[in-house]
Amino acid sequence: MPAPLRREQREQIIALKRSGYKVTEIERWTGVSRKCIYFWLRRWEESGDISAHHRAVYQRATTAEQDAAIVAAHEANPFKPTRETSSEYIIRHVCVSVCVSVCLTVCLSVRISQPLFSETIRATLLKLSK
Repeated sequence: MPAPLRREQREQIIALKRSGYKVTEIERWTGVSRKCIYFWLRRWEESGDISAHHRAVYQRATTAEQDAAIVAAHEANPFKPTRETSSEYIIRHVCVSVCVSVCLTVCLSVRISQPLFSETIRATLLKLSK
């Protein structure tokens, strides 16, 4: 894959096109592919911007503590694939916290007493652990 265009190259492409040159001529003079030239011309026409846009930063799926627990679980059994170790951790810990929240919401909405709420959670967690 070729290196990304520098800002000067992008500015040169826009300037040449605005001066009336054809894309094939710009391609020949700059050595930049036709596809790339059309990409930057389209971006310029749509937004007036030629700055390089980088991919969005994604939110982390796990916290640092969860990462440490996953690493520790993997180190305890190094022959088990990391994907399985992390999946098991997420199922045991994340699903349990979601389950408790759902149980609490349901129990509060139908006004279930505290002992019955605890029993409901216990039964649900037993089902999840199997």
